[in-house]
Amino acid sequence: MALRRSERAKSLNKKDANTIGQRSIPQLLQKTIMNIIRTAQSLLVTALCSTSVGCTSYELQTHFPAPQLPIGPPGTGQICVLRPHQVAALVPAIVKDNGTLVGMTKGPSYFCYLAAPGYHLLSTFYGDDIDHRLGTGAQKDLMVLVPPSGRVFVHHDVSAILSLSVAVLSEADASAKIAGCYYVTLSSVPSGGILPKQGDVLPAQSPRE
Repeated sequence: MALRRSERAKSLNKKDANTIGQRSIPQLLQKTIMNIIRTAQSLLVTALCSTSVGCTSYELQTHFPAPQLPIGPPGTGQICVLRPHQVAALVPAIVKDNGTLVGMTKGPSYFCYLAAPGYHLLSTFYGDDIDHRLGTGAQKDLMVLVPPSGRVFVHHDVSAILSLSVAVLSEADASAKIAGCYYVTLSSVPSGGILPKQGDVLPAQSPRE
């Protein structure tokens, strides 16, 4: 009887060990898969950020004092984009006018460019290279009307956490906010991109009557 009990105990212990082993294999595979995913995510972020500081392939040049824009044809106006905020200083906001790259704000900064009288659709992408690839950035569109020989001031407001709002400012409000900004121009763009030239006059969508 004692021998039978011993053999039965050994048999039960063997079954328990097999059961534990069968349960541990899926858990081990799950941990291995999670480690692989974490490693891949880490490598992806490293690769995307390796091109430049702040994970953006656009670079800015700061100017002290701000340069004077060239004089365009009679009636040519100006559009100035300003971002008078210290928050989210590493997050770029890339601006296109009717699909043409015109500049970028990053930190407390501003830039201006020549614009023909009429309507201009300003599209701003707020986010870095990772946001661009993963589709996690934000795009804001704003239609502005440039009067002949006039100036339009556009505010990049990033004061709210992780968000961007774009609106037109009066010249008085813009002048007060620009005082705390530095003037910037794009010095480098991604491969295949075209650097904007300070003397170029951006055409309007439809001429002002």
